[in-house]
Amino acid sequence: MKAMAAVPGKREPVWVNIPEPGAPGPGWIRCRTARLGVSDLDRQWLAAGGLTPPAGESFVILGHQVLAWVDDVGPGVDGFMVGDSVVPLPRHTVATAQVFPLRADDNSMGRRAGLFHQHGYATEFWLEPAANLQLVPDYLRDIAILTEPFALAETVLNEAQQLRDTRLELYQERGAAIDAETGGRLLCLGDTLAGFAAAGVGRLQDLEVWLLGLEAPRSPLAKLAGDLGLTYWNASRVPWPEFQKPARGFDILIETSPDLGVWREAIRTLNQRGVISLAAQLTACAPSSLDGHFLWEVITRRNLAVAGSANAPRDFSATAEVLRQLKLRYPSVWPRLITAEYSFPDALQAWRPRGSPNLQTVINFGRV
Repeated sequence: MKAMAAVPGKREPVWVNIPEPGAPGPGWIRCRTARLGVSDLDRQWLAAGGLTPPAGESFVILGHQVLAWVDDVGPGVDGFMVGDSVVPLPRHTVATAQVFPLRADDNSMGRRAGLFHQHGYATEFWLEPAANLQLVPDYLRDIAILTEPFALAETVLNEAQQLRDTRLELYQERGAAIDAETGGRLLCLGDTLAGFAAAGVGRLQDLEVWLLGLEAPRSPLAKLAGDLGLTYWNASRVPWPEFQKPARGFDILIETSPDLGVWREAIRTLNQRGVISLAAQLTACAPSSLDGHFLWEVITRRNLAVAGSANAPRDFSATAEVLRQLKLRYPSVWPRLITAEYSFPDALQAWRPRGSPNLQTVINFGRV
């Protein structure tokens, strides 16, 4: 069968032929791909030739965002049946390029891996441990390809909120003068899918949300932000002095795109209990507005907490509820988060850099 793969030294995806997996062993499930998501991070690493095959292999299969059908169930697997729709637990890129699984029985979203020394899902059939899969309710099947970015966004925002509230409690215990009523303001840097996911989760929590990007005020992405109830600003046109006043400061700053060049200005908009969360995937092949010396100063001298929390464990039910609420509250918005679709025969085109604004690209393998 065919698979889409990256080959070291090449900056374009290729088709490879691989054996179709046989019957799953104990504790494993054979899956048939229904839809595959293509992330900008995958494109960046592919364009830079930075994806690493498993040991002894000459290529690495692409893709880590996937919706699949259960095709066969191995011995000893409970809770899954042939025909169920599933998504794998999110993978997170780590510098050591290893897998650090949490307990298989804790139902967490904390599996840490990337497309480094491990194949992805850009093929028709694949095997996966049952512990790494989550059932998708029928009512979420059409939106389930967005599970990974929204799982990370929900986790990051949850961790940032807890940290913000802890800071407030500490201030109050010490009798410090702090306005406890300045909550509920979120600034997202980046009109990427991760940025929209974080902003959408914030809106579901009834936060005031500002989203900064690179598009014009009347662009499709700006219109999408408006329909989500966000305030959209082009990063080069933000009235920073207005937001740097204490009464207008933000409680949470989430960095989902490292190339806006507004890091220093954004930091100064945080209020007294403000929290920074670095949700962007910072890679050697992506430009970054983050100044390491300035970031260190922010942490040590200004005592602003940084919640690097994309790897924090969360139960899948939290993300499922976010997606359900997104469908109910913004029925016209979520389909527009999918900005490009390809059929399987044309799938290699999906991995090439897109010239137009892009959120989620999807490759359709078959019926959903």
